[in-house]
Amino acid sequence: MESAGTIAVWVTFTVDVCSSITIDYCDSPATPTSVYIVLHSGCPCATSIANTAIDWDGCPGAEGHPAITWKSMQPDTYAYPVYSDPLDAAIGPYTLTVNGVAGQTPPPNDDCAFAPTIVGAGAWPFDTTCCTRNPMHPLASSPDCVDSTEGDTAPDADIWFLWEATTEVSGTVCVSLCEGTAYDAVLAVYDTTDCALVSLGNEIACNDDSCATSGGPSEVELTGVLSDASYLIRVGGWNNAGGPGILTITAGRCSELPILGADDCADAEPILCGDAWLVDLDDKTSDPTDPNIVCYYEPPSPANNTAWFLFTATEDSVEIQTCNSPDPETLDTLAVLWPMAVCGEFIPCSEIACSEDACGPDDYTWLSKFCATVTPGETYYVEIASFAGGGNAWPALIEVTCPCP
Repeated sequence: MESAGTIAVWVTFTVDVCSSITIDYCDSPATPTSVYIVLHSGCPCATSIANTAIDWDGCPGAEGHPAITWKSMQPDTYAYPVYSDPLDAAIGPYTLTVNGVAGQTPPPNDDCAFAPTIVGAGAWPFDTTCCTRNPMHPLASSPDCVDSTEGDTAPDADIWFLWEATTEVSGTVCVSLCEGTAYDAVLAVYDTTDCALVSLGNEIACNDDSCATSGGPSEVELTGVLSDASYLIRVGGWNNAGGPGILTITAGRCSELPILGADDCADAEPILCGDAWLVDLDDKTSDPTDPNIVCYYEPPSPANNTAWFLFTATEDSVEIQTCNSPDPETLDTLAVLWPMAVCGEFIPCSEIACSEDACGPDDYTWLSKFCATVTPGETYYVEIASFAGGGNAWPALIEVTCPCP
């Protein structure tokens, strides 16, 4: 873990070529209780670079001695702070070893100016290992798309493609990294072919972690694509993440992004037993006619950013959950099963089931799960909502199981 203790000494080293860097405590006579997990591009305390991975058992034969890895480190001189705090019994002595494994030369399209032209539908392999961020575009991604360690909102280690739409691949188009990309990849599309004009003003899509895996790849769904239009596509990584992947472009909606829940109760969309849908609560609104919810943290109160579904029972019970949603450490959901009623005229406190803060990873149990008794053949409303709106509304994965496990 990273600790906010004092710094005893700084260790500096120089990287000559793009490399994967590991700092280990394998030869230390003392077992470190806390270590820093950041490098700095300068000393002291210049731009910080968070670790790619830390393995507390990374030293064979030295249990509890960690090895910390940073991938795709560009040529530079780096400084590493050694933690020291008597209260943690973390005062050494320590022996640090710095190892580097040379990476690879990035492809030409590491620079937007050399983006290859790709046409229509297809799958294009790539590798962003050792790619850099184009310095021309430090702020060219939406703030709600990626939170960079640089303090701005641009994906790191990016490469570029110039995509030409066709008659067969226009209108609604899916641009995806879900298949074949294993790292935390960020995807953005810009309505321009001129690298010098890339900006937030012409960003038409941007996403991080939309493939139903927190810390995983992304995809975006474009609408209104003209058959004779061209777009710049940017593939980057969160926190300097990179590696091999596949960019896939297909006509139609993204298979990993099913039809989203309706924003209004009157437009509620059907959901079936066995369904698993991603619902983007961030684009939903809070309707003043929505009913109050008894399981709200401060009941009764209407929820925020509500999405509506219609569920027709085929068994005598149903389990509905958001437990496996992406980004469970930020998402806060409510899930409610309502009897059929006229939208806007739900009877207060008539919920059949209601759930908040029922599941999620340790220390972040803010997601929802309930098992409800239902009558086969009857139809019910399902409401999925955000607790606080805004800052707690992200894609939620809705899973329906019949009967309850």
